[in-house]
Amino acid sequence: MTTNPFSPILNTAVESIITLAVAPISVSEDGINNLIYTFTRTGATTNALTVKYDLTGTADSTDYTGAIPGTGKTITFAVGSSTAIVTIDPKSDIQEESDETVVLTLATGTGYTIGTTGAVTGTILTDDYPIKQWTKLLGTSGVDRAFGLTTGNDGAIYVSGYTNGNLDGQTNSGGYDAFITQYNPDGTKVWTKLLGTGNNDFAYALTTGNDGAIYVSGYTEGNLDGQTYSGGADAFLTKYNPDGTKAWTKLLGTGGSNQANGLTTGNDGAIYVSGFTSGNLDGQTNSGSYDAFVTKYNPDGTKVWTKFLGTSSDDRANALTTGNDGAIYVSGVISGNLDGQTHSGGGYDAFITKYNPDGTKVWTKLLGTNGDDGANALTTGNDGAIYVSGFTSGNLDGQTNSGSYDAFITKYNPDGTKVWTKLLGTSGFDQANALTTGNDGTIYVSGYTEGNLDGQTYSGGYGDAFITKYNPDGTKVWTKLLGTSGDDSVNALTTGKDGAIYSSGYTSGNLDGQTNSGSNDAFVTKYQDAPAVTITLAVAPASVTEDGTPNLVYTFTRTEATTNALTVSYKVGGTATLNTDYSQSGAASFTATTGSITFAAGSATAALTINPTVDTTIENNETVILTLASDVGYVVGTTTAVTGTITNDDFPSLSINDISVIEGKDPNAVLLVSLSSPSSQNITVNYTTTALTATANSDYTTSTGTLTIAPNSTLATISIPILNDNTNESNEFFIVTLSNPVNATLNPNASFGEVMISDTWFSALSRTLPEGVENLTLMGTAANGTGNSGNNVLTGNSANNTLNGGGGNDTLNGSTGVDTLIGGLGNDIFQIDSTTDVITENVSEGTDTIQSSVTFSLATFPNIENLTLTGSSAINGTGNTANNVLTGNGANNLLSGDTGNDILTGAAGKDTLTGGAGIDKFGYKTLTDSLLANYDLITDFNATTGNDLFLVTTARAGFTTGLTVNTLDAAGIGAKLTTTNFAANYAAQFTFTSGTTTRTFVAINDAIAGFNASTDSIVEVTGLTGTLVIGNFVTA
Repeated sequence: MTTNPFSPILNTAVESIITLAVAPISVSEDGINNLIYTFTRTGATTNALTVKYDLTGTADSTDYTGAIPGTGKTITFAVGSSTAIVTIDPKSDIQEESDETVVLTLATGTGYTIGTTGAVTGTILTDDYPIKQWTKLLGTSGVDRAFGLTTGNDGAIYVSGYTNGNLDGQTNSGGYDAFITQYNPDGTKVWTKLLGTGNNDFAYALTTGNDGAIYVSGYTEGNLDGQTYSGGADAFLTKYNPDGTKAWTKLLGTGGSNQANGLTTGNDGAIYVSGFTSGNLDGQTNSGSYDAFVTKYNPDGTKVWTKFLGTSSDDRANALTTGNDGAIYVSGVISGNLDGQTHSGGGYDAFITKYNPDGTKVWTKLLGTNGDDGANALTTGNDGAIYVSGFTSGNLDGQTNSGSYDAFITKYNPDGTKVWTKLLGTSGFDQANALTTGNDGTIYVSGYTEGNLDGQTYSGGYGDAFITKYNPDGTKVWTKLLGTSGDDSVNALTTGKDGAIYSSGYTSGNLDGQTNSGSNDAFVTKYQDAPAVTITLAVAPASVTEDGTPNLVYTFTRTEATTNALTVSYKVGGTATLNTDYSQSGAASFTATTGSITFAAGSATAALTINPTVDTTIENNETVILTLASDVGYVVGTTTAVTGTITNDDFPSLSINDISVIEGKDPNAVLLVSLSSPSSQNITVNYTTTALTATANSDYTTSTGTLTIAPNSTLATISIPILNDNTNESNEFFIVTLSNPVNATLNPNASFGEVMISDTWFSALSRTLPEGVENLTLMGTAANGTGNSGNNVLTGNSANNTLNGGGGNDTLNGSTGVDTLIGGLGNDIFQIDSTTDVITENVSEGTDTIQSSVTFSLATFPNIENLTLTGSSAINGTGNTANNVLTGNGANNLLSGDTGNDILTGAAGKDTLTGGAGIDKFGYKTLTDSLLANYDLITDFNATTGNDLFLVTTARAGFTTGLTVNTLDAAGIGAKLTTTNFAANYAAQFTFTSGTTTRTFVAINDAIAGFNASTDSIVEVTGLTGTLVIGNFVTA
């Protein structure tokens, strides 16, 4: 075969496939990293290869170097290389702009095919903050100014101020009207409401309530919303719902001038308003001229308190804030020495005062020079510090004033110690009007300036608005001016839910391209500051064994810029103990309660390692809990605690609980047996009952057995039957003892459970006793009790209780409170400590007794027969028309039987007994109740046959009468009452004459003949009718 040397040679080489990727996908405009676009080819790399691409995106050649935007761009792979690179290096600038993109797209060419068919996008993140998002003007052809801003719970922005025109279609009531307008965060207006009278009305402050409502305050010169105007000018407070409906308005005034300038919402949900008054407001006395005031309202509009703060001259409160500690801080201007603080000697001094929510003043601080100084704004930092801002015409706190007036910002700790002061000014007039705290803890201050402030160019006119950002350590971050050739000022600031900073005030020009409607327009501007670094926290694994090799690793992650190192704080908690149960590594600082960790420059993560300590201690699983804490330079992304668990791998321990049961109610005593930690094995333990004061098989059923706790469970129960013996008795006890555990140990402090069997049900709820339960005691502060058919003891609590005994012989004790006691059937006892208790006992419902610790009369209780005095106080008792048994206590009592056949027993003490009509018995069964040293007095003893009687224990063996003693003492009586005429168990009547008065006495002998002053009774009878005989002494 012959080969043709001129035959063509076929090219069988495979074309390269080109792919494209970018890393990192985003870089900061002023950062150290670049966008690296890597072109990769497959196949042979022997030859050079040129690839086409298009370079587009929102960034252009003014934003970066390394390539020029356009189509048909080329890049060449070097011989032997499989990759080629385009490096985009962002340019630093200070222009406010959004994030920008650099987009590369592979284009068709020769010698390759496209593997990455879509666009590859890298992003240049702007770091020229803040970025102004939008400005909105709000005005009429007249004067419109904004003085208040707040962020709603729904994220909406509310602005308030005043207008003398018909704003947003709302009709002006006359003069100036206050207004409030709601904006969405995107700048769309939702609604506007005017608030006014026929005179002037101005709104100066806003706050958002815990209930989501919006509160606005200022002053009015008329009867606003039907509230009566006091004259001059009245401060007002109005509550709006988020939809713009008005809830209520309150006026606060005297006959003079009153104005509200500040608002804040307390941690307790209350609304605090501050300002100044020229009169005596709410009972507070004005010190002279104008006094500052703070008033607290509940969200329903009820006023809680008002406090004045002033000197003999002009003093005004301009701002309020609520501290992290719940305290209320007020600031403003003062003209004299306040609360022991010395005035600086110039015009005004700024002041800041701390109040507790109950209105008690904690401290006051003055801030001033020999010029004019005033505070206009307050805010609370994330670090708990209090920041105050305003104006000064002097060198405040050693800071040099730049000209006429400078703005200032000062930081205080909550205890009133000053941390630092910064001045902010030009050679013109500069003043701070507003403050807010950013989500990351930085502080924003705003107001107006008449010069080129911090290198920002002044627009001319009467003033430019400014906003300046500070770190909590007082370092200034940036300043921005906002102005026209007219008059511009920022009067209010707030931080949105979205982290943006919103400012409001007024302008006389066309601000940011917005057309001014007239003289002055109110405005709202939204700034987006640098995205806050967000810190998140996670732990993996979530649990480790105590003796195992893995550790708990807590990973901290930050978003946004990673260029610089960053230290993050956290709280440490949990049940595990540092240096006993674990050690740590990776922290910048670490204690049992707090810690910190530092991100290295360029790193997005930082790790903390918890290494469990090996031991053989039987213990519960233990936790190490980290909670991110707010600090400077970041916001907390993981707001909940992150818990790692150290699982105990020693034998778990068994415990049994004590328990109380109610006999007749609870059929079983159910004791809980618990395991200190779950086990993967079956756990068994024996148990047995042992009597203490209870009787086995009478009060409970003797029980023994073996209890099993299933794997991975920690609880099981033992049930012991309880027997009802229907006997009202003291508490009784038995125990259930654990023994012989398998795969567990016994807790030495809880290896047996004590069971108390009680006849009393303790309850904080209204209860009716089931049959078989004897007693009920009410706990808490309310509730009622009802007995059953048995003999019950019902006891109330300190509230007003209703106790109904039902059937049976019941004892009802209402305890304190005005109680209603209903005896019901049976012989009932009512135990009372007040005559205000309501007692109900119907006819034919048994023989009932009142036991009273206060003076008491049965006169209004015709169906109650008996009265017993209790306690140790000298109190009295009175019967009714029934046959009563009246019994005294150990003190001196007056007992009066009224009509009826009564039994009166004075008991110990010197008692006075009056039987009244009827056949009465005077009880001396205990002879020592009425001895010579402290004898009783009977005022009406009818000795005629069939009438009054002495009630004694032993029948009298004889009765002696006709005796007269010369002295009323043991010797005198003993001389007359001998062993013959006063033999064992005798009674005697004798008289004693003193002057013209002859008194009659009865002596009752014990079982020993002759008179003994320490054992024989002596009773004086002042109202004796008839002749005493031995038949007047009975034993029943």
